[in-house]
Amino acid sequence: MIRSFVKSLKSPTAQGRISEGQPIAVLDIGSNSVRLVIYERHIRALTPIYNEKVACGLGRGVGQTGALAEESVERALIAMRRFALVCQLTKVGDLHILATAATRDASNGAMFIAGVEEIMNTNVRILTGEEEAYFAALGTIAGMPQQQGMLGDFGGGSLELAILDGVLPGDGETHPLGAIRLQDDSERSASKAYKIARKTLASSPIMERVQHSEFVAIGGTWRALAKVHQIQTAYPLSMVQGYRVDADKMIDMCSQIIELADKGEWPEAAQRLSSNRKDLLSFGAAALNAVLEVGKFKTVKFSALGVREGYLFGQLDSAEQEVDPLLQACEELSILRSRSPSHAHELIEFTNRFVAAMNYDENQVLQQLRYAAC
Repeated sequence: MIRSFVKSLKSPTAQGRISEGQPIAVLDIGSNSVRLVIYERHIRALTPIYNEKVACGLGRGVGQTGALAEESVERALIAMRRFALVCQLTKVGDLHILATAATRDASNGAMFIAGVEEIMNTNVRILTGEEEAYFAALGTIAGMPQQQGMLGDFGGGSLELAILDGVLPGDGETHPLGAIRLQDDSERSASKAYKIARKTLASSPIMERVQHSEFVAIGGTWRALAKVHQIQTAYPLSMVQGYRVDADKMIDMCSQIIELADKGEWPEAAQRLSSNRKDLLSFGAAALNAVLEVGKFKTVKFSALGVREGYLFGQLDSAEQEVDPLLQACEELSILRSRSPSHAHELIEFTNRFVAAMNYDENQVLQQLRYAAC
């Protein structure tokens, strides 16, 4: 009887999963790493259910040879075969594959992309530098609505800059100043990498148009710098999203990292980083130092969201883009975990009446937090 009952079951929805919609995935082929992120479904507040990165170093040597190294390509394609199986097992509905600087600049990039498309059975979109800047900025705005300033997306092969006006991304540009590219071009000298970045950015048209005092930093190497700063200052939280530091303090830390790197040393806080990330840390420090000095920024804020999230945000219709991501995420958590999800809305109505009766002057931010708590 049990055997016949099991056979009669349809594929059940896993516990702790929202039943509506299929998982959606983004495969990000970067110059330093290849990363697959699968999200529970395509909505405003994305929930990652799978996130794996493989350090392939596709951008290694491209600036000197003009081509992707064979060992890097082989490492990446091996990862693709596993990623294809993961997408199949998790029943991904839509798979978006984005390729950035390394494949865009390499003479054998088209051959590599053809191999990826054969394994993953879908087309690869090779982003231009301007598109990369646009989607990185869109991802930042998705995670930080109304954010203004300038965005920098620091990858392995390139640095993208874009204006943030709080609603839609402004103009963008790209520079060959990624971590791997700087490491190669400077012959592994962090101080020389700083000079290269400073000279390149000094002639940047977009840098001359800086109107806001805040710089928003995206990219794994720059997030690692934020982690190092958090450790050094005993910051009580571990999250990087929204972490803000005075620019002069970050410049001081970056200068110290560059100085130590030229001696073959790292700050003690960097010992907690992976070997790959630690190896590139000083070149991230060189680029960030140059950006903050040339742009004369007052603060730097770090974003954990970038091209992947920006690309998916851009696929949503305008009504879905306007949804409050915090409230949507809290409501999903309520649906998954609470005994009576409808009680949340009852509680919101009750507290609305309470706030009105108390004549409390509640601004929009406090109202949002109250609704989220309910």
